[in-house]
Amino acid sequence: MAKFFVLNKAETPGFAYTVSKFYRKEKRHLLILQDPSYLDVFMQDLKTLNLIPHDRIFFFSSLHDEDLSVNTKTKALLALLREEKGIIFATDMHALNEKVSSLDTLKASSFVLEKNMRFSREKLLDILSKHHYERKDRVENQGEFSVRGGIIDFFPYSEERPIRVEFWGDIIESLRIFSEETQITINKIPKKDVLFGNYKTNAGIPLETLLRKRFDILIFEEGDTPLNLESKDTIFVSPFLSPWDHPLLSIDIPQSFFGNLILFGKELRKMINEGYAVNIFLSTEGLLKRFGEIMDEFNLSFSISSMFKDKQGVNLVRGDLNGGLLIREKRVALFTEKEILGRRKAKPLASPRPKRIRSIKLSEIKEGDYVVHKEYGIGIYRGLTTISTEEGEKEYLIIEYRDGDKLYLSPQKLYLIKRYVGATPTINKLKGGEWKRVKERVRKETQEIAKRLYELYMERSKKKGFAFSHDTLWQRELELSFPYNETEDQIKAMEDVKRDMERDVPMERIVCGDVGYGKTEIAIRAAFKAVESGKQVAFLVPTTILASQHFETFKERLAPFPVKIEVLSRFRTQREQKEIIRGIEKGEVDIIIGTHRILQNDVKFKDLGLLIIDEEQRFGVMHKERLKELKKDVDVLILTATPIPRTLYMALTGIRDLSLITTPPENRMPIKTFVYKKSNRIIREAILNELNRGGQVFYVHNRIRDLLSIKANLEALIPDLKVVIAHGQMESDKLEEILIDFWEGRFDVLLTTTIIEIGIDFPNVNTIIIDDSYRYGLSQLYQLRGRVGRSHRKAYAYLLYPSYEKLTGNSKRRLEAIFEYQELGSGFSLALRDLEIRGAGSILGKSQHGYNDVGMELYAEFIREEIEDLKGESTHKEKEFDLGVDYYIPSDYIYSAEERMYYYRRFASLKTEDELRKLKEELVDRFGRYKREVKRIFDLVSLKLKAEKVGFEKIIRKNNYLELVKDGKEYKINIVNLNLKELLRLVEEIIDK
Repeated sequence: MAKFFVLNKAETPGFAYTVSKFYRKEKRHLLILQDPSYLDVFMQDLKTLNLIPHDRIFFFSSLHDEDLSVNTKTKALLALLREEKGIIFATDMHALNEKVSSLDTLKASSFVLEKNMRFSREKLLDILSKHHYERKDRVENQGEFSVRGGIIDFFPYSEERPIRVEFWGDIIESLRIFSEETQITINKIPKKDVLFGNYKTNAGIPLETLLRKRFDILIFEEGDTPLNLESKDTIFVSPFLSPWDHPLLSIDIPQSFFGNLILFGKELRKMINEGYAVNIFLSTEGLLKRFGEIMDEFNLSFSISSMFKDKQGVNLVRGDLNGGLLIREKRVALFTEKEILGRRKAKPLASPRPKRIRSIKLSEIKEGDYVVHKEYGIGIYRGLTTISTEEGEKEYLIIEYRDGDKLYLSPQKLYLIKRYVGATPTINKLKGGEWKRVKERVRKETQEIAKRLYELYMERSKKKGFAFSHDTLWQRELELSFPYNETEDQIKAMEDVKRDMERDVPMERIVCGDVGYGKTEIAIRAAFKAVESGKQVAFLVPTTILASQHFETFKERLAPFPVKIEVLSRFRTQREQKEIIRGIEKGEVDIIIGTHRILQNDVKFKDLGLLIIDEEQRFGVMHKERLKELKKDVDVLILTATPIPRTLYMALTGIRDLSLITTPPENRMPIKTFVYKKSNRIIREAILNELNRGGQVFYVHNRIRDLLSIKANLEALIPDLKVVIAHGQMESDKLEEILIDFWEGRFDVLLTTTIIEIGIDFPNVNTIIIDDSYRYGLSQLYQLRGRVGRSHRKAYAYLLYPSYEKLTGNSKRRLEAIFEYQELGSGFSLALRDLEIRGAGSILGKSQHGYNDVGMELYAEFIREEIEDLKGESTHKEKEFDLGVDYYIPSDYIYSAEERMYYYRRFASLKTEDELRKLKEELVDRFGRYKREVKRIFDLVSLKLKAEKVGFEKIIRKNNYLELVKDGKEYKINIVNLNLKELLRLVEEIIDK
C-alpha cells in the first residue's frame, strides 16, 4: 500500500532527513527523483546528516560528464551484484533509460583476492589485459596498472584508491591500499573482492530493467509514476498538499541572519534557553575554527562532532549541508552558512577527489635537458648508463660536452648538477680552464648584484610602513560569507598576506595561482582589511572589462559593509571620472578599481595604504615610473597566473615574497589541449563537438581586419551557425551588448581578439580555438586557454598554426610547453619554462651577462650565498663525503630509468635519519625487498648523515688515504689493503668516537 508524506520544500535537507527516517538496515531502498540536478545535493545532505552509514548510500546520476561518473555508477551496480542489504540506491528519471552492464557480466569480472591464497601473477596480468587496463610506470588513474617484479599495482573502476598486490611465487603475500598521489601504502587488507570491469562493460540493458524486483522499499519524490517497478512498500514524498496528507514531521526552515552575527548570537541564546539542540553545519575546517572563536566571543559553550545531536546546547558539525532545518516537536535546529551568512557555500558535484598538483621544481632533469655541473660547466644530460667494472655493475649519468666529450657522473654526486634555465646556452668544453674563468667572472657580477640587493633589503626593512589592524568581527563576517570552500593553498596565501600587512614594514608579495583559483577573494579580504584600518586601496587591472567585472564582484561581496567602491575606466563618462577622482582625493572613495587610468597624474589619493596589481606584465614601461611613486611606503600585492620572468626571478632569489596557489577548485578538470596545423576540418569538428553537447565556443584571432572573412568562413563551414564578433575597438555599449547576448546563449561562437584573455567568465564556453597560436607568448596562451574549463564540464583548447615551416625555435618551444603542461595548476611551471625560453631580463636596471653563462638556478644560488655572507648568516659551505664507492640501483629492482633518477635525487637530498628511514619503507612498499646494491646506498647515506651530525666537514678517500676535517682540523688515515666492508666499519668507528 502506498504511503504519502508532505514536506515544506523538496529541495531542502528536510527531504534527506525524511528519507533517513524510512531507512531500515535489513531492507534495500530505491529512491527516484524527478530532477537530476538535485540528486547531487540530496546525496550530499544524506551523507552530511550521517544518519545512514556512508558505505550504504549509492547513486546513479544522468547529469555528470562520463569521466566523473564511472566510479560512482560502477559502485552502485556492484552493490546490486552483491545483493547487499541496507542500501539506498538513488537515481533520477532520465538515468533509468541508460544502458548498463548486466549483473552476469559484472560477476564474470569479479574476483576475490586474499592474502596467502594461490593466485598467480600471470593470471592477474591476464585479467587486467582482458579488461583493457593501461600499463604505466605509476598508477594514478582508474583503469591503469603497473608491474615491478613481484608487485602489481592496479586501480579498479569501483574503488576510491588503487590496490597493490605482492606475490611470492604463485602466492599472494600481501594486499595493500595505496595513495595514487604519494604511491605509498595507506593500509594493509587481508582480503578484497575486486570488480575489474565497470558499469559500461558490454553495456546493453536499461537501468530500469536491472532495478526491477530488487528493492523492498521504493521512494518517489512525487505522487505518481509511470514506472513498472515492484516492491513490497512504496512511499511518495511530495512537496505538494494532497488528500492523503500525513506529514511525518513538521519541518520548517530557520530564519536567515544575512551575516549579522550579533543577531544570530541573541537567537542562539534564546533557543538554548528554550531547550533546543542547535547544530551548526560548517563546510570547512577553517570555518569550524572561526565559529569556535565566535562562540567564545558570545560566551557560549559548544561541542564539535561529525553529526548532528539532539542534546540541548550548541554543536558545531564539520559537514556540507544544503540548508537549515527547524524541527519544533523535537526542539532540534540545524543551521548552515546559508542562514547565518545569507549565502550558501557552492556545493561540489559528486566527483573523484581533485588531485593536488605536485610543484614542478627547477632541478627536475629529463633526458636532453641542458645541465650545469659546478666543476665542469654546461652540458647536455643524455640519460643513465650501466657500466661493468671490477667491483660489479655501476650506473652513471651521462653529460655530454662540446666536441662530443662525455662526463660519467656517479648518482651520489647529483648535488653537483642543476638544470640549466636560461636562453639557449653555449656548451662548455670538458677540459681546459674555460668554465673556471666563467665562474670567476659570474661570481664577481653576483657579488655586485648581491650588494645592491642587500642594500635594497636593508632599506626596505628599515622603511617604516603602516601596520594594519588585526582581524575584526566584520573581517570574520566577510570571510565567512565567501560562497566557496577555500583550498589549503588559498588559506595559506591569505595568512601570508595578513601577516605581512600587520607588520610595520611595507609588504611586497606575489600571489601566483591559475585563473579561477581564488586570487580575487584574497584581494577582496586584503582590501577590506586595509579599509577597516582607515586606508584607501587602489586595484590596478589591465582591461576595462576586467575592471567592470571586479567592480561588480567587490560590490557584491562588500555590500553589507559601509565601504565606498568605485571603478575608473573608459566605460565611465568624463563627468563621472572627475567626480570619482575628486572623491579619491578627499578620501570619500575607499576602494578604487581601474585600468592604467588610475596611474594618470590627476589621480591623487588622500591616504593610500594598499596597492593591488593584477597581471603586472600587462602594463607598459610608461606606467612603471608612476607605479614606483604609488608603491612608496604602501603595501603592494601582485596577483598573477603566470609571473613574468623578471618577477619570478626576483621571487626565487628572495627579493620578493611569493605565495603559490596550486590546488584546483572542486570539480575543476584539466583542459584537453591539441596543437594542430590549421584546417577547416579541425575547426568544423571542434565547433560541432561543443555544440552537440549544448555548449558555446571562443574563436580567437587577433587581427581585427580579418574577423569578417573568418566569420564568413565559419558560417560556410557550418550552416545556421550563429557567430558574433567582439573586439576592443568597439564602442563600450555595443561591446557590452554583444557579450550579454553571447552570455544568454543567442550566439554559438564568439569570434574575438585577445580582449577575452583576462576577466571574461562564461561557464557554458568549454571549447576555445586559438588561431595563429605561434604568435602569442607562453603566458598569453596560458591565459587564453584558461578562459574555458571554468565549470565541471570537460574543456578543450585547439591551438592552430599555419605551417610547421613558419614556426621559429622559440615559438615551437612555447607550443610544446603549453601542450606538455595540461595539468591543473600549471601556471607556475609554465612561468619557469617561460623563464627558460626568454631569460630573466634586467633585474635591477642592468643586464646580467653571467645569467646565461651559468643558468638561472646557479646564478640565483650565487646571489643567495653572497647575501647570506653579507647578513652574516652563511650556511652554504658544502660538506664533502666521498669514500670512492659508486652506488647504483639495479634496473631489475626499479625498471624505469626515470624512477631510478627520481630516487637518486631523493638519496642526494636526504637531511636526517628519519627521512632515510621513511625512504627505506617507501622503497620496500613500492618495489619489494631491496637488494644488496640498494642496501649499500642506505649504508653510505647513513654514514654521511651521521658524519654531518657530529660535525665532520670532510671525509674523502684519496688513493690509499682517508682525509677527514672536523672543527677545522685535518686528519689523515692510511687505508691500504682495506676492503669495502672494512672501510665502512672503520669510518663508522671514527664517526662514533
